[in-house]
Amino acid sequence: ISVDAQSGFNTISDLKIVLDNIVDEEKELYISDMDIYKLGSEIEVLVGYNEAKESVFKGSIIKKSVSSVCSRLTIEAKHAADKMTVENKCRSFEDQTVQDTIEAICGEYGINVKVEKPGNKSEKRLQNDYSDWDFINLIAESEGMVVYTTPEGIVVKSILEDLTQQEHVLDAIKGYNISTVELEIDSRCSHKEYKGKVFDSSTQEAIESSSSVSNLSQSEENKEAESVNVVSTGSEESEQEMDAKQNTMSARNDLAFLLGKLGLVGYAPLLPGDMVRLHKVGKGFNGKVLVSSVLHSIGPGSWDTNLEVGFDDTRYVERFNDIAPKPAMGMLPSVNGLQIAKVEALAGDPKGEDRIYVRLLNSNDMKLWCRVATLDAGNKRGSFFMPEKDDEVIVGFIDGNPNSAVILGMLHSSKAPVPLEITDDNHVKGFFSRENIQLLFDDEKKALSVETPGGNKLLISDDEKGISLEDQNGNTIVMNDQGITVESKKALTLKAAQDVSIEGNNVNIKANAQLVAKGSASAEVSSGGNTVIKGGLVQIN
Repeated sequence: ISVDAQSGFNTISDLKIVLDNIVDEEKELYISDMDIYKLGSEIEVLVGYNEAKESVFKGSIIKKSVSSVCSRLTIEAKHAADKMTVENKCRSFEDQTVQDTIEAICGEYGINVKVEKPGNKSEKRLQNDYSDWDFINLIAESEGMVVYTTPEGIVVKSILEDLTQQEHVLDAIKGYNISTVELEIDSRCSHKEYKGKVFDSSTQEAIESSSSVSNLSQSEENKEAESVNVVSTGSEESEQEMDAKQNTMSARNDLAFLLGKLGLVGYAPLLPGDMVRLHKVGKGFNGKVLVSSVLHSIGPGSWDTNLEVGFDDTRYVERFNDIAPKPAMGMLPSVNGLQIAKVEALAGDPKGEDRIYVRLLNSNDMKLWCRVATLDAGNKRGSFFMPEKDDEVIVGFIDGNPNSAVILGMLHSSKAPVPLEITDDNHVKGFFSRENIQLLFDDEKKALSVETPGGNKLLISDDEKGISLEDQNGNTIVMNDQGITVESKKALTLKAAQDVSIEGNNVNIKANAQLVAKGSASAEVSSGGNTVIKGGLVQIN
């Protein structure tokens, strides 16, 4: 009854055949029961005039259905690339060009692939929960290429080249082989100049570049003179990758300048990526156009080839709603973005996972246990800074899963202000505990200080060239370029379990009242020179 074979950019070729199903109703013989129409059977469609036949589809049957009291059979088939859509994968590809990666993936399925240009080599490409088909389309698009299927395999075609120099495969002439025309040109889709900017982390500067349009569309209509800024914020993105994206946008927008559909008399050799030259359709529309989709519709005594020309500038990821991984795997009501919460409890995690209990501020009923992200964490080691009860914290959710909450940090506000005044100089940084125990770093004085609210202080300072220690009683130890000074407001006791040695060029011991030097076993006073012992009364036993 009918055959429809379709192929196009970024889509997998498909086939739909509608047949009369009944062979012998009394014997219950149906075409749908024939082996050639079993699910998984390979099928190929060849069309043409007279003896000249060309393949317009090759694939496998994936679905069949019956209707009208089993009298009509519908067969649906897909290209072998359909196997690439079944499973989402998580893996990485290191030090490979786009061509290397695409060829490696297609090779896993035994599918022949032709990649027109290698593309940039990337240190690492992450395939994070994407199907192989979506992944190769996305990385190809980033390099100004499009993916489509043919009976022979997969083609990855560059749209950055001067397509106007590509030979056209067909002259489409109104009144001769064109049956229907729907074309439009839109000046908003093309611009005279494109600008790109990317941040280079190695130089800490923005790299800028610009490019002119490739003039892929040959319309004689004037194009709107307007610049477009293409800003990339990825600090790890190379200038080459930024240029590729910028050039891709330029080419895609230019190809979207002229869009439309053409109905032609059946013509088998046409494929996506081919050029067709239009005649007699109007001054603004005549010329070469890029074929982005081909649909062969065959019925009793008829064969039409319907084309989509030009290329919609909608990006691949925006064209399909099932590409990106769904939050919480699409299995739970997800939580979007970051949430503000108040701490309810620190102890008592029922799972013993060191989580704390918080209440999300958008509802008094939304309470949950959260893990705490910290500066360092490991087996019985790491930084240990827990928020206080009623502190304001910011909560994120891994993969949007409400059961995987993580406290990312704590927040100050006018009600809970910072412990130091914020200045543009930003010299002083540090930690303040609940009871005002302070650990401060002063970059201006190159100093580190520790202080308790009672007045006990430790100061290590390059500015003062030393280390000082002071307790709340006024006792001090100062080490600097003048030496070491120990001062006590009351008694000073030096005691050792073993020997005490004091040595210096000159040693002075002065007692304002009484000096006692005693040895329990023996005592000795000696000198290599004169020894002087003076007193109002000197007693020698």
